[in-house]
Amino acid sequence: MGFKISGVGLDGSGMTLKQLAAKQGAAADNPIMAAKVDNVLVSLDEEIEKCENIEFIDLDSEGGQRIYRQSVLFLMMMALYELEPQAKLEVHFPIHKSLLVEIQNIGEITEGFINELTMEMKMLVAENLPIERHVVSRERAIQAYSELHRTNSTGFLKESDDESVIMYQCDFFSECMIDILADYTGKLGMFKLELCGNGVALSTPMTENGVRKIRSYVDAPKFISLLNEAKSWGRILRCNYVYEMNQLIRRGDIGDLIRVSEALHEKKIAYIADHIAANRHKLRIVSIAGPSSSGKTSFANRLKIHLRVNGLEPVSISLDDYFVNREDTPRNEKGEFDFESIEAIDLKLFNQHLSKLLRGEEVVTPRFNFKTGRREWDGQPAMKVGDDQPIILEGIHCLNERLTESVSRDQKYKIYISALTPLNFDNHNRISTTLVRLIRRILRDTRTRGKDAEETLKLWTNVRAGEERNIFPFQEEGDVMFNSSLIYELSMMKKPIVDELSKIKQTSAQYSKAQYLLELLSHFEEIDEERHVPNTSLLREFIGGSCFFE
Repeated sequence: MGFKISGVGLDGSGMTLKQLAAKQGAAADNPIMAAKVDNVLVSLDEEIEKCENIEFIDLDSEGGQRIYRQSVLFLMMMALYELEPQAKLEVHFPIHKSLLVEIQNIGEITEGFINELTMEMKMLVAENLPIERHVVSRERAIQAYSELHRTNSTGFLKESDDESVIMYQCDFFSECMIDILADYTGKLGMFKLELCGNGVALSTPMTENGVRKIRSYVDAPKFISLLNEAKSWGRILRCNYVYEMNQLIRRGDIGDLIRVSEALHEKKIAYIADHIAANRHKLRIVSIAGPSSSGKTSFANRLKIHLRVNGLEPVSISLDDYFVNREDTPRNEKGEFDFESIEAIDLKLFNQHLSKLLRGEEVVTPRFNFKTGRREWDGQPAMKVGDDQPIILEGIHCLNERLTESVSRDQKYKIYISALTPLNFDNHNRISTTLVRLIRRILRDTRTRGKDAEETLKLWTNVRAGEERNIFPFQEEGDVMFNSSLIYELSMMKKPIVDELSKIKQTSAQYSKAQYLLELLSHFEEIDEERHVPNTSLLREFIGGSCFFE
């Protein structure tokens, strides 16, 4: 993906990266989006004086796909402004690789309007207009937004400590964007717009196993309901943008925000527990799944407490104990053990045990020895469950029917855990929930697993690939979804994560990822005390001090 140039020394030639890419014969069907210069991610309009290594980032790379989508979003905003200058655009979360974009102030969105917007974007692509990056004063950017009545962006800029900001200009249109953008509209011809409620599902190319394709939008009503809940939580907390939370921290009012955030979690967990209890004679299996660092384990422990309040005595079964012996573990395309495959679990034995337990029979469950890579039975106690003892399962495959195929669907209650922060910089610069989970994981790994930030960043791509295969395709199987995000968490995690990311040296291949996260966090005020965070909080799983783990 992309190409590298080593031992570069341009010695004041003033050549830009885009000129150098053209000189090297960059492929037209795989456009260059940006470049890493000595592991620092920069836009293609940068002039290179002298460096050791240049790595060009193309569309098929992980970073290139993010830049491409943000660039197409910019193109969409430009086309929308041309068609409907009064329209307001609000970016939400991605669903199955499509980005949900709500369009306001123009009435009902129709298929005809979607087609018109698509045609306008295609015209801008055909013109191959330059997208220019400009450094402007903060005051000039605020003035520009005020003239357009863009108050949320104005608030973000007013709270910034930077004297200058980056604005991208293309013909008549300009906009502040957090991410680097492509240098020409002509590179942005691959996209799809589809009608989604009163908005648009924006899809851009994704490269998987060497194949590039644009997926069509897949409707996800349960996930959209969770998205709407996240928005309503933002309204309840009266905090939708980063600058609003920064104001609360500076005023010393963050304690109230933390307490209300935690109460929202408590209320939703109590609701889920009440539903299970009301259907106690039918719902015998409670399955909990979610992507990495979504807070599954803390949620499961809190749910057990609420179930006990309802007179139930839940028991847990660890899926890890049902791993097949190491020599029987499936391998991935690289020939490595694939521990995240559902075939890594002894499904036959697991389902036999579940069936016996639900019939009131006694079973002896195995214990998996991770050192020897084998299941062990010696000394394991017998297990039996009563009618008032729902079985709690937690793991990445818990929404997959194959895991519990011996149990009828009406006996199972499936819970999907996600982390959808309602907090954004402004209407179009959103905070990626994936990056929030990554920050959570770095803190947990450094604190409990002996892994530094560099190692966690290195493994993250593989973790995400496993989620795409084993978790996200099944999210709509959940009977209920729980949003584990806490609106204040990035400010609470800022100090320890900055300390960890700052240890990564520029010579590391993970340096640019670390710098991207540090830039994101630079916009947050730091919460310098944890006393407001209860020891039952899901956040404690990552920052420490949880009563469930320590």
